[in-house]
Amino acid sequence: DASVTADGDVHLSAISEGEIFALAIGGALAGAKGAGTGSSAALAGAGAVTYNTIRGGVESRIRRSQVTTTGDVSLIASDTSTITADAGGVAFSVAITSGSGSGSGTGVSIGAAVAFNRIRDGYVRAVIDDSQVDADGGISLSATSIADIDALTLAGAGAVGGSGGGGGYAVSGAGAYSQNIIVNTVAAYVVNSAEFQAHGDIVLTASDTSTID
Repeated sequence: DASVTADGDVHLSAISEGEIFALAIGGALAGAKGAGTGSSAALAGAGAVTYNTIRGGVESRIRRSQVTTTGDVSLIASDTSTITADAGGVAFSVAITSGSGSGSGTGVSIGAAVAFNRIRDGYVRAVIDDSQVDADGGISLSATSIADIDALTLAGAGAVGGSGGGGGYAVSGAGAYSQNIIVNTVAAYVVNSAEFQAHGDIVLTASDTSTID
């Protein structure tokens, strides 16, 4: 609760600038070489996982108060949270059997990358709640969300199997998965019988220009 009398403008500004930068890389290399009657096997596996979450809220509010000013009254709430996340997994295997005799060469490799990026359960609000506001200028409430997720997920795998005298195998697999979510509530409003008057414009604006790249 407050009583404010100002000779000029009254500005309330709340800004959230949460930021996450994450880099996850996994790599593996296996090599085997045999000759004669023996066999060679090479296995390689690599994975990378990144999980990033930003939660919270930002609010600019006049509540149970009386504000009188000769200028403007403005409430600004802004969220510019950013997640930049890169994940990659690379695996490579080589198996070679050469020479005389019954040898077999086997190479198996698996590479995977998984990323979860979330900006969620948040709010951006500009509110006049149960208050009296009298401005000789204008009254403006602005709530803006420009949250951004920039994610890159890569996976690679390679396998080489060779044999001299029978049998040769090579198996490789790679997969990449990325889940990116932005869920925020953005609002500018007057509530609970708030009273206000202005000699200028009265403007309420709520905008969400969040992006996922």
